[in-house]
Amino acid sequence: SEPNEPQKPSGGIEEPEPTPYKPVIVVQAGTLQLRILDEKVQYLNEQGELVLEDIAEFSQREIRKDFTNYEQFHTNWLTSGEISSKFYTNEKWVNALRKKANLGLDVDAFDVLAMSYGKTPRLKNERADKVKQSGYLTQYSHENQEVLGLLLDEYVKSGAKDLTKTELLQTPKFSPLGGLVSIVKNFGGKALYQKAVKGLERMIYSE
Repeated sequence: SEPNEPQKPSGGIEEPEPTPYKPVIVVQAGTLQLRILDEKVQYLNEQGELVLEDIAEFSQREIRKDFTNYEQFHTNWLTSGEISSKFYTNEKWVNALRKKANLGLDVDAFDVLAMSYGKTPRLKNERADKVKQSGYLTQYSHENQEVLGLLLDEYVKSGAKDLTKTELLQTPKFSPLGGLVSIVKNFGGKALYQKAVKGLERMIYSE
């Protein structure tokens, strides 16, 4: 005989819709594994207890633990110091903070993290426009101004923090300006090129 079919629950009760699967995002902070769950972070504390905490509050505490005030944070960011190896600069972590604060990719990671010091985020194109209006570019020749202008465009497009990487000059957009070797030579050599770009970065992140 055929096996009996399972009885459906009576009373018109519908089974709940299954929750859509979301891949767990894990960011490593030293020996600590941080699991990002929407706007929360989950981790095991020193007592081995599972803790669930607001991601923005957790970030603020950890950032301020490393850099007591905004000035220290700002200086370290500009010098590409120890901050570049911190877990909260991880792209996945920054994107989770963006989501929490309803910010888009048009806000740089610097501004997302600087909210830990009560700073209002600025758009990347606002920062780039401020540099163009500052007169910083005018100290350079027309050709070199074009190069620095393209680097500003690159910053707006991708938020490239370390614009001094000469690999950027090997991308097609710089070909009409002569490419890497020619561009660096026009600045007077690699040291003077990097000095110009470091100055550009300082202007981008100035108040």
